[in-house]
Amino acid sequence: MVLVVTLFLITGLLSEAREPTAKERANSLYLNAVSALGTVGGLGEFEGPLGQPNPPQNRRQLTVLERKRVLGEVIKGLKEAVKLDPDLTDTYHFLGVAYILSNRPDEAIQALETAISVEPQKESTYVYLCSLLWDKGEFKKALDVANKFSRRFPSKELEGKLLIATTYYRYGDYQDAVRIARKMIEIDEKNIPAHLLIGNSYFLEGNRKGAEKEYGKVLDINPQMKNEIERNKRVLEKKVSGDDRK
Repeated sequence: MVLVVTLFLITGLLSEAREPTAKERANSLYLNAVSALGTVGGLGEFEGPLGQPNPPQNRRQLTVLERKRVLGEVIKGLKEAVKLDPDLTDTYHFLGVAYILSNRPDEAIQALETAISVEPQKESTYVYLCSLLWDKGEFKKALDVANKFSRRFPSKELEGKLLIATTYYRYGDYQDAVRIARKMIEIDEKNIPAHLLIGNSYFLEGNRKGAEKEYGKVLDINPQMKNEIERNKRVLEKKVSGDDRK
């Protein structure tokens, strides 16, 4: 009995002293980095519609220097993790998020493109990438990503069409934006994003009557959006007048 206990203790001590494998080190780096990314807030898995960040809830606000330091450590940890274990393909998504939060859009685009090519499982990966490509004016690439979303997530038909319609809208192709948004309304006649997209497209085309009609439909669905729509119209008015300071 004493021998058994002794062997058990020795085995346990040897097990504790064993060097972690590359995969174990990679997984530890990955988990620590993703956890640290959650303390920064703003993106990750906290995104709102179309990847617009929600305000962090119940999270201490980091100083600018703290935020920069944490994001630097996150990026370093994720890059080391995927180098140790290339099978940790989910890493590229979070690396893209960290680059977005670090205001490094070109590197974010590269990471998110890699994420889609090796592990196309996260809907938000496509949304973030589209948003970055919209900001860079890369319409064809954004439309390709939006169409990939639709093919990859056929059960998310409305979300896919919204990505496509928004891509046309951001490019200034308001007719195609309206065309796709109409298809969304055929699926869900009370789809607020579709009605807003049509209203905004009409507004920017100079069809104020058509725009007001669509905004009225939004208010029929949700009367509490009145102030939001008024703010939206003021932003669009500045865009039309050329006083659009983004």
